[in-house]
Amino acid sequence: MTDTTETTAEAATEVAVDTAEAAVDDKSKAGRDAAKYRRQLRETEGERDTLREHLTAMRRAEVERIATGADMLADGADLWQHADLDALLAEDGTVDAEAVQASVLELVKAKPHYRGRRFAGSADSGVKASEPQAPAPTWSDALRGK
Repeated sequence: MTDTTETTAEAATEVAVDTAEAAVDDKSKAGRDAAKYRRQLRETEGERDTLREHLTAMRRAEVERIATGADMLADGADLWQHADLDALLAEDGTVDAEAVQASVLELVKAKPHYRGRRFAGSADSGVKASEPQAPAPTWSDALRGK
């Protein structure tokens, strides 16, 4: 009976050791998997933050483009002294052109010197091309004796 008991005890000990080793292997595998997923999470969060920065920059550029159009502001960046980007976005996250224009109008009322100035004349310095003028002489004309 003693041999049987010892054999049974040894078998039970071996089974317990094998089970413990399998549990350790499972835990180390689970730990490796968890570390891999944490690393992937950090990379994904980094990509998300980069994309968020790019989207914010693109939205700001679009707001400034709208703010400088049609005789509104000389410099679209002046709008950021008066408005916040979130206030100029529609519910779906796109730039709300009407909100930008309304904000620009409020800013121009408060600070009229921010308004863009458009050139309202001709760039010919007063010279009018009413009479056709003879072409200017060229080197070729001088060499030919004209």
